[in-house]
Amino acid sequence: MLEFVLGEPRSDSPKPNVLSPTKQPPTISDIAQKLKAAEERRLSLEAQKVSNIKEKAEELIKKKTEAEEKFRDSVRQSVEKKMESYKENRETYIRSIQDKNREHVKAIENKRRLSLEDSQRLSEQITKKLDSATEAREAHIQALRDRLKEHDKRVLEARLQLENQTESLKEKLTTKLQKATENRDSILKELQDKLQEHEKHIEEVRQNAIKEKVAGDQANAGD
Repeated sequence: MLEFVLGEPRSDSPKPNVLSPTKQPPTISDIAQKLKAAEERRLSLEAQKVSNIKEKAEELIKKKTEAEEKFRDSVRQSVEKKMESYKENRETYIRSIQDKNREHVKAIENKRRLSLEDSQRLSEQITKKLDSATEAREAHIQALRDRLKEHDKRVLEARLQLENQTESLKEKLTTKLQKATENRDSILKELQDKLQEHEKHIEEVRQNAIKEKVAGDQANAGD
């Protein structure tokens, strides 16, 4: 008959291996939130830049428009003053010619030395002078009007060029933002794949550690 003697537990028995807790890796949600926050900050900066450029462009257009209006008013006032001056000079000239003509006619009548033909020729010369002065005045006014039209044309071309440049800059910024968004999605997908691979590797290491522990415990129990 076999007898079993139960003794006190040995103090030198191997202690079970306890896996120390590992640091939890960042989750996909954490990484996505950080990427989203970074992207929002970047987009906010880009939007601020676009807003600043737009404000500068609007301010430039406003200043240019004010300058154009001021120049046109100045030209218009100058033309009006010149027209008034021409009108006054013409009237003064006509009065002067008329006075001279009256004096001359009076002298002719008084002296009765000039024939009717000479009087008519003198009248024609005076009329020609008046017509020449009128034509010169109208030609000068027309030249001023042509210059004003040409200036308006150049101002319009400059405004259209500035608007086209502003629109081109907006399109470039929009394209840049779209490319940045596409790159962000690609980077996020790559990070997600790497994170899944990392989590898979961690799980394999953990399973191997558990297997090793179980094998060690079995070996110790067999001893």
